[in-house]
Amino acid sequence: MTNEISSQQTSSKKKIKLWIIVGFLVIITIAIISCIVYFWQEVKIIKLEKDYQQQIRNIRAQQNQQLQESANNGLLNSDDQSKQTTPTELDRIIVDWEKELIKIEENCEGKNQCFLAGKITNDNLIYKGKFFYLEVISDMGSTIRYYTVEKGSDGTDKKVYLDGYQGSEKAITIVGISDVPNEIIFPGTEYSLEKYSVPSYLFSGMDIERKIFTNEKIGDFYLTKDGCIIAELPDHTAIAYDLVLPFINAKNRIIDMVLNGGGKNQDEYDYIRASCGGVCSHLSETNVANMKLEVAGVIANGESIYRLNDPEDNLLKDLYNNKNTIAYYGSGYEQQGKNKYSYDEFVRSNPYLFWQDPLGRWIQFKNSKFAVAAEMCKPVIYLYPQSEINLNLKINLNGGLTYTDPLYKNGWKVSATPDGRIKNLENGERYDYLLWEGVGTNYPEQDKGWVVQKKHLSLFLDEKLKILGLNKKEIGDFKEYWLARLNEKPFYKISFLAREQFDSLASIDFYPIKPNVFIRILMTAQGVDDYINIPEQNLPANTPRRYGFTAVEWGGALLK
Repeated sequence: MTNEISSQQTSSKKKIKLWIIVGFLVIITIAIISCIVYFWQEVKIIKLEKDYQQQIRNIRAQQNQQLQESANNGLLNSDDQSKQTTPTELDRIIVDWEKELIKIEENCEGKNQCFLAGKITNDNLIYKGKFFYLEVISDMGSTIRYYTVEKGSDGTDKKVYLDGYQGSEKAITIVGISDVPNEIIFPGTEYSLEKYSVPSYLFSGMDIERKIFTNEKIGDFYLTKDGCIIAELPDHTAIAYDLVLPFINAKNRIIDMVLNGGGKNQDEYDYIRASCGGVCSHLSETNVANMKLEVAGVIANGESIYRLNDPEDNLLKDLYNNKNTIAYYGSGYEQQGKNKYSYDEFVRSNPYLFWQDPLGRWIQFKNSKFAVAAEMCKPVIYLYPQSEINLNLKINLNGGLTYTDPLYKNGWKVSATPDGRIKNLENGERYDYLLWEGVGTNYPEQDKGWVVQKKHLSLFLDEKLKILGLNKKEIGDFKEYWLARLNEKPFYKISFLAREQFDSLASIDFYPIKPNVFIRILMTAQGVDDYINIPEQNLPANTPRRYGFTAVEWGGALLK
């Protein structure tokens, strides 16, 4: 009996052990199966995540394309602009450049020129291997843009711009183009050269005078006949560098010099030739062959600076008698009948100074006490009659015209059609607008406005110009011209002249038909180094309503 009980106990223990083993194996099996299932789930999730990220990239590219198409068609508002995205993979674009630009006609509108420039080579899922194009936009000055081409939803080719344009913070680095050094040394001298903005002209269009030196990073540098120092970049655009003058304070333009007889100069001087845009900042180069010069003093680096030694020199007399200079204006910008300085005071103030630069050119410095009141840049006039009409237009500028297009022969004789097209009756050539530039005297001082950070200028102008009455095309034209020129300072003080102020500077006569509506906008811009708080300008409460024969004019003055 005892043996039977013992045998049963042994059998029970074996069964328990067996169940324990089986249970352990089941647990291990479940764990293994769970791990396998988890692994394949993770693989699936990773694949889904990759597919999702690819879809996101595709969607972002499509959104950018749609937004760009809207921008090209003038349909992009400020909210849309803030939604524009740039794939993170395209922070840098590497291009295998063509040896020369190949002109193309596809997708190239109006007066623009388009070229095949190369092929994108960086490892990017979206754009690798795509052709890279360069577009020269020439309606409102010259602007260079870069793009590739994709198939749209309708199967047609669509441009996708790959450049940070008009103040965008998402500018993409194009290797060898937008990453060239901001400053280089002028070989054999202590002077440096500073990059002037971004390329906006083709190198082939430059009028070269001579080669001047070679830089190991950029290549050969040339002097153009109009005084710019330029090099050819791999995309065959021209990059310009300005000569930095270390002896003149960039903020207040005071020359650091000790005058003959002792004492330091305290006056500001202008040495950049007045211009409404171009390849570079043009120094005021002058011919001194027939001048009698004497040393006026020594500048900070020990070089001599010169002045005219004949007080009766015609150059001095002409400047003293020029009623368009600030010397003929009072503190309230009212014009006076005579120069506020005596002739002896004028001569003692060193109205002109002359210095020879490292290229052997003589640069003229003019005392700012005798500067011209204001340079008005590129006012343009659009005409929108109800039916085709012939018109005579005359500008009554209180200073003088410096440039017009078409040629101004005591007025313009044109015909205009409702779609805004203008024909010059003198030669039959057609235009989208009439253009003039000139010097405005008695320019009113602006104590109200806005101080705008450079990167926010695009959206600022969208808002204010719409209030003032410009349509989308006109706003686009305004920004295309002015944003490229408001790029030297971190902030800009902006204001707009009242209509009566613009009329006092430059009224426009229309004959025989006057517009029912004439919208006139003149922006005043001045670069500043730091933000300053000024009273805000009050713009008209109501945007002008267009009806009948409407004329529109916009322009600007960039104050120093």
